[in-house]
Amino acid sequence: MTSTETSLGPQLRNDCYVPMAYNIYTMLNTQFNIPQHSSESAPVPIYTEDQEQIDAVHSHLTSILDSTPTVTRSNSSWIYFFQRQASCEEGGGVGKGGEEGGEEEEKERNEAERVKEKRKRKKWWRRLRSFFRAAKKHPESSSGQREQEQQQDEGQKRKVAWAGRTSDDYIFSRYTVGDQLGKGGFGVVYEGRRLDDDLKVALKYVMKTQHTECIFIPDHPKPLPKEIALTILANKGPRVPEIIRLLDWTDHPDHFVMVLECPSPCENLVEFIRHHGGSLDEEKTRQIMWQAARAANMCHLRGVFHRDIKLGNLLINRETSEVKLIDFGCGDILRRTPYRSYSGTALYSPPEYHSRGKYYGGPATVWSLGTVMFTLLCGHFPSDYDLFLLQCKRWSIPGLSKECCDLLRALLHEKPSQRLGLGRIMSHNWFKTISVPEIPVSATLVSELHSVSVQTQGFLSKAAQDIKKPL
Repeated sequence: MTSTETSLGPQLRNDCYVPMAYNIYTMLNTQFNIPQHSSESAPVPIYTEDQEQIDAVHSHLTSILDSTPTVTRSNSSWIYFFQRQASCEEGGGVGKGGEEGGEEEEKERNEAERVKEKRKRKKWWRRLRSFFRAAKKHPESSSGQREQEQQQDEGQKRKVAWAGRTSDDYIFSRYTVGDQLGKGGFGVVYEGRRLDDDLKVALKYVMKTQHTECIFIPDHPKPLPKEIALTILANKGPRVPEIIRLLDWTDHPDHFVMVLECPSPCENLVEFIRHHGGSLDEEKTRQIMWQAARAANMCHLRGVFHRDIKLGNLLINRETSEVKLIDFGCGDILRRTPYRSYSGTALYSPPEYHSRGKYYGGPATVWSLGTVMFTLLCGHFPSDYDLFLLQCKRWSIPGLSKECCDLLRALLHEKPSQRLGLGRIMSHNWFKTISVPEIPVSATLVSELHSVSVQTQGFLSKAAQDIKKPL
C-alpha cells in the first residue's frame, strides 16, 4: 500500500463513512471487477487506469446519490474511490515513479492534511451541500428540513409561541389567544379570553430547560414545575386580592402554560412611577406598600418564599390603586434553614448574602420591601451613603413624616436580626392613617390560615428533596 493510500484511508475514518465505504467497495469489486487494496483498520482508495471503468463508476455513484437522500458525501468526495496517480499515467505503475513520484506523494499528503484541518474548522452542516441538492428531488424530505431551519431562525419568542399554539389542545379549547403582553428569558405572556364567560386572562408560556425544577405539593400526585407549584400554594386557602390568581395550567415535557387573572387597566410599578414624574408622594406610597407587605406576608404564611419582590413584579390598577404580586418563577419553598443562592434581582438582594454567602427568607423579603419603598419615594435605589445615613438615623427627605423614615430604617437595617419582622410591618404606626381599609381577619380565616401553614410545613423537607436540581 502506497503512502497516498495510507493518507486517504484515515480521512475516510475521521469523516465517519466507513460502513458506507465498505459497501461501495464491495459493490465496485462485484459489478466492475476493479482491484481494490484492503486494510484491517479502514478502507482505502481504489486505483484503476481504465477510463471506461472510471466513467462507469462515476455514473453509478452519481445515481446512488440521486436516489438515496441519506448519502451525505459530496460528489467531489467520491473521486477518492477511483483516483489515479500521476505516476500511473507516466507508465511507472502504482507505487512507482522515483523522485517525482515521491514529491507527488508528499504534495498529496500535505493537501490531504490541509483539507482535514479545514474540515475540522467548518461546521458540520457546511459539508452537506450535496445532500441538500439531492434532497430537492424528494419534496417530503426537503420540505421537512426547510421547515426545521425556518423554525430555528425565528428565535426564542417564536419557539415559545409555536410550542404552545400547536400542542395545548386543552388550553386552546377553552381560551382564545390575543396580543403579546410581555416576554422574559424563557417565556412569553399573551392576552386571552376564556370562552365560557369572556373573562380576560393572561396566558404565560414558559419553555423548560435542563435547570427547570419540579416539586411535590399537597393534593398533586406528580411533581409540578416550581413556578406553578408556588403559585398554587400562594393561592391556597382564602382569597388574597394582593396575590395574582392562577386560573388554569397545563404541563408538557418541553414547556408549561399558566392561565392567570389579568387585571385591567393595570401596569407595573416601574411604568407607574414613570407616569407620575419619577417618584410618588407619601400617601400613594403608603397605599402600595401596605398591599405589597400583605401579599408577601400571606405568601410566607402559606410556605412560599417569592424571592423577587420588586417594582416590575407588582402590578397596580390605575383606577383603583389595587396592587397584585406576580411572577413566582424565582421563588422557593420557605424553610427555616438559610439559602445559599439568590435567583432574584440583584438590586433587591440583602447585604448578608454578599457578605456571608447566605440569607434567610424572612429578613430577605423585608429588605426587598424596603428597597421598593425607598425607590417609590425617592425615584432611585438606595446608595451606600443612603444606607449609612439610615443606620445613623440621619436620613430624611423634606416632606416625609418621621414615621415614614422610621419604617424605612427598620426595613433596611444592615443586620437581618434587627430588621422589622415581616408580620409586623402592617402594624407599624405609618399605616395607621392609611386610606385603604384593612380586611378584617375572622376567627375562621385565622383557623384556615393556620391549617394551610401547618400543612405546608409538613411537606417542606420532602419538597426540598424532590427538587430536581439542588440549590
